[in-house]
Amino acid sequence: MQPVQPEQDPVLWHSIASDCALKRQASSCSGLSQNEASVRLAKYGENRLPQTAKRSDFIRFLLHFHNILIYVLLACTVVTAALEHWV
Repeated sequence: MQPVQPEQDPVLWHSIASDCALKRQASSCSGLSQNEASVRLAKYGENRLPQTAKRSDFIRFLLHFHNILIYVLLACTVVTAALEHWV
């Protein structure tokens, strides 16, 4: 599998007619032929996102609090406790 090189003049696929887009991709309304699908699979590889490392549920929970506003609130809590200004 080879990395795909970006086109020099990228096509704005959303702005061209569907029959023109199908022709440019060498496809049809019924999809790719079995032979063409095999060729593209060998050339480009499977259409999958790369796998990332799994995070534990606990780490994912803690990452919800990784925010500057949370840190400000925690700092305010420490200052309030230091001043013994209880509600």
